Amino acid sequence: MNSTWTHLITSVLSVLGAGGGLGAAAAAALRWHKTKADTADVLTDTALTLIEPLRVRIQDLDREILRLRYEARQTAAELRRLRTAILDPAATLDGLRRLAVNADRDPSPS
Repeated sequence: MNSTWTHLITSVLSVLGAGGGLGAAAAAALRWHKTKADTADVLTDTALTLIEPLRVRIQDLDREILRLRYEARQTAAELRRLRTAILDPAATLDGLRRLAVNADRDPSPS
């Protein structure tokens, strides 16, 4: 009987030990998944924090590009007008001066 009790106690301890090991393994797996989820949350929050300022900056740059394109078109038109006036055989010095004074005006929007 003593041998039976020893065997029974050994079996119970083995099961408890195995159960504890399985429990520890299960807990470790759950911690790993939680850590993985926490990492994903941190990465998502970081990405969102970085994206908003970049989106605003891109909008600012788009507006700046539109303004610069407008100014480039205006400058090209003004240069064509001045070149045509300068090359005109009937151009006078006073007429070119008036044209140059008017060319200093900035018609671009702010």
